[in-house]
This record gives sequence, C-alpha cells and structure tokens, in this order.
Amino acid sequence: MQFRLALAAALLLAIGACAQISGALNRDRETQQAQDVLPDGGPPVVNGFYDFEGSCPFEGCGLGDLYALVPVELLERPALDARVVATVQTGEWVSTRNSINRSRPARGVVIGEVRNLYSSGNGIPVLEVGDVVYVVDYEGEGMTRLWRRGEFISWMETGSDENGVDDGIRWTWLTEEQRATDQAAGAGWWLEVQRANGERGWTRNAGDFDCLAQIDPSPRCEEHWAERSGQ
Repeated sequence: MQFRLALAAALLLAIGACAQISGALNRDRETQQAQDVLPDGGPPVVNGFYDFEGSCPFEGCGLGDLYALVPVELLERPALDARVVATVQTGEWVSTRNSINRSRPARGVVIGEVRNLYSSGNGIPVLEVGDVVYVVDYEGEGMTRLWRRGEFISWMETGSDENGVDDGIRWTWLTEEQRATDQAAGAGWWLEVQRANGERGWTRNAGDFDCLAQIDPSPRCEEHWAERSGQ
C-alpha cells in the first residue's frame, strides 16, 4: 500500500514537472514567435514594433529636468499593461533617464536619386536604386531616421506624391487605422523619469511634462533655471 502511494506521488510530481517544462517551452516559443526580422535586411521587431532607444523628437533634444503639469503615473516598463510603480505629483520636478520611440517601421524602396540625405559622422551616405529602407525614428525638425541593413541614415522627408514616392523613395506608409491600432497596442514615444526620492518608471504621456525642449523653454522653465543659476 505504501509503495502504491509513493508511486502515485512520484507520478504526480512527474506530471507536474512535465507541465511546467511544457509551459516554459510554450512561453519560449511564444516569445520566439513575437520576435522577427523584417525582410530585405530590415530591422528586428517584436510584435511588429521596433524600439529606438534614446529617441528625442523635440527641437534641440534637450531632455533634462521636467516639470509635471498634472499627476503622472509611472509604469514598471514601457508597456500599457505594466504595473504602476509611482505617481509624480503636479508641480513636481523629475529627471529624465531614458526614452524609446516604439513604432512599426514603414518600408521604402529606392527607385531614383535620393538627395535629402545627411551625414551621420561617416560622410553623406548614398542610396542606390533597389535599396530597401525602413523608417525607425523621427529626429525632429523634419528629419527622419532610416534603417538600411543595420545602418542608420538621416533623411529629410518632403512629402509623397500620389504614387507614394518621396525624394526618389517609393513608400508603403501606414494607414490611419494601423496607426490607431498600434497606438492602442503600446506604440509611441515612451519616457523614463526619476523622482527626487529615487523612484523611477516609464510614461507615454510626455505631454504632461513641461521643459521637454530646452532650446525653447517655457517661461516657467526659464524662471526655474534663473533661480537655480542665481543660487
């Protein structure tokens, strides 16, 4: 009798272990399925989204101390379903720690001369007919960051014609419906901030903060900086 009980218990433990292993494998498989690389040397994406870390689409890209205009909930990670870890109060100053632009890259194919390219430190790049590029970030001041087989290129968008061609590139732009769907799924510009007490977290509500663009600060920011410089 004791042997049978011991055998039954062992079987239950084995079944439980197999279930845990199976669950882990399924989770790993789901994670692998969520990761992908876009065709033609495109960027890596997760669930269709590319995260450009350090993104700053504001003039001057001055991300320093920010002033909260309203209460702002901070999330544990840049995801809409993440746990709230802190709340910034109205009138509170926080410091920026990181930023991410999460977007679904738009695909373009070069069909002619592309003129509005700018140096990224290694000279002005050249795009050849047939090259495939993807939009992975917006740099501000009309500049767009392109991906070409792992290379980042700065490009000035001028506006597509009726065939979707802009500066020698034929684009497949996202529809408004797709943009709305992506926004509901967590796309957008995420900002990580830290409170004076050390609490930090992510928010997608950057518009709830003042002083995002230090090159053109608000009067409140100017007053604050004047007070700090006078100390």
